[in-house]
Amino acid sequence: MEKLGFSNTWCNLVHQCISTVSAAVLLNGMPCEQFVATRGLRQGDPLSAYLFILCMELLSRVISNAEDNILLHGIKVGCNAPPISHLLFADDLLVFSNAKFVEAENILNVLNEFSKSSEQLINLEKSGIFFSPNTHKNTIDNVTRILGVNRISFNDKYLGSPLFTHVSKVKSFQKIIERVEAKLRIGNAKQSLLLIDQLQRDFFWGKDENGKKRCLSQGVDCWCVQAHMGGMGFVNNRLFNAAMLAKVNWRLLKDPDSLWAQIYKHKYYPETNILDKSNVCSPKASWVWKNLNREVERIAENVEWVVGNGVTIKWTWNINKLHQYLEDRIVSIVMKIEIKEDMEDEVVWKLEKNGKFTTKSLYGKMVRKGHTENRG
Repeated sequence: MEKLGFSNTWCNLVHQCISTVSAAVLLNGMPCEQFVATRGLRQGDPLSAYLFILCMELLSRVISNAEDNILLHGIKVGCNAPPISHLLFADDLLVFSNAKFVEAENILNVLNEFSKSSEQLINLEKSGIFFSPNTHKNTIDNVTRILGVNRISFNDKYLGSPLFTHVSKVKSFQKIIERVEAKLRIGNAKQSLLLIDQLQRDFFWGKDENGKKRCLSQGVDCWCVQAHMGGMGFVNNRLFNAAMLAKVNWRLLKDPDSLWAQIYKHKYYPETNILDKSNVCSPKASWVWKNLNREVERIAENVEWVVGNGVTIKWTWNINKLHQYLEDRIVSIVMKIEIKEDMEDEVVWKLEKNGKFTTKSLYGKMVRKGHTENRG
């Protein structure tokens, strides 16, 4: 923490919190003799997560420093895209580099340096390595041997979800569908989101003795409508998934300087913004981007711009147009409106009073729209 700029007073306070705490074991409801922990924080300590984040910040800076010194080379999704040398999620770390012996040794040195300074050990048995398909077999064997980890297969999972995906989304997430199916105890699964809607219906209405679905008095778009509108309040997974995808697009729009937003921009819309209708989704694009691109219109039709300095939306007064359509008296009033040079143009969400996107507002609008169209 001292290297990160924390004062000695603060470091001493944290050290006291982790070195002077005593604990006692309950045996048959009675506390035994107290003892002082000598191996750091106990599991579940609320301070543990914050200190772990600081440790990971140190590791992140060490890896970034190695990249700056050309000891590692991150991957790029495009010529002008920022390189990615590592990603952190909770207590997991992804490191990207070239498949070279020197870089494998440098990665190992970085991890060993971090372990010595933080006393955090890397669990090599739970670590793995994945190579691109065009990597030579000798390179794979040697790099794997240097790092001392196992190779990751294409079908491996992370937190229960596929680590890599096939061209077919249904094939990639078939296991998840089968688990949902097992929970609800019904037949085989063929498609993802539409199937989950079917699973919900069949769970409540079941099937007759011939294995056929019983007829519903209302269609799926009706029974997914909120109860106060005459529906049953079930979640339409297809529409909810569309709302969640729209949320990702909103984040791309509102946080363009983040690493992941820069990567998407350089990959798919380098010269425009995400709402630009001239963006063309290539057939070779990932199915993640294809799905995101399909839901961009849901964002575009529900946002509006608050004019600031007019730079982003390229806005300015057109005097001739104003005189063409408005009376001179009104034009004079309009011209008195000042452009706020110190405020940037801002896009806001029309479905919420505070201008911030919510999945609930968009999902509700889509469900109501479907209900109205059916009734019409």
